[in-house]
Amino acid sequence: MSYRKNECNGQMGFLEALFQSFKILIVGGIIAVFGSILYISYVSSSGDNIKDFSERIFGALIVGVLLAFAVSLLFTNKANKLD
Repeated sequence: MSYRKNECNGQMGFLEALFQSFKILIVGGIIAVFGSILYISYVSSSGDNIKDFSERIFGALIVGVLLAFAVSLLFTNKANKLD
């Protein structure tokens, strides 16, 4: 919301909002994967956690992509005409 208000002068198209959402998703995903790898390597002792980890990360990716589309639709206020 702050990006739309300050950087885009209150106007943002769908693709612009989707691109910003994906940038946030990628940064959050990298942090989550890095933290999970550290947890599995140093804290957890069983080998079954790697399978559970990959399933949960994939599920989080699907939910993140769906939320990125939803948020992009919510923050879009500039219509793009293809005339």
